[in-house]
Amino acid sequence: MDDMSQLQEKFTYDYEAVRKGGLIFAAIAFVVGMLIIFSGRFRCGRKKQLRALNDDM
Repeated sequence: MDDMSQLQEKFTYDYEAVRKGGLIFAAIAFVVGMLIIFSGRFRCGRKKQLRALNDDM
């Protein structure tokens, strides 16, 4: 058990690498989200609204 406690005492997080990795992940997720929103492939109910408006005319 002494070896385990020594390993835990020596362990430290590399906050710089964790931070960079998180920022890269967030940037990629943001870009993918923007591509999905502006691609126009996913309508999210817009077609139904347009049909209802056209029927009223």
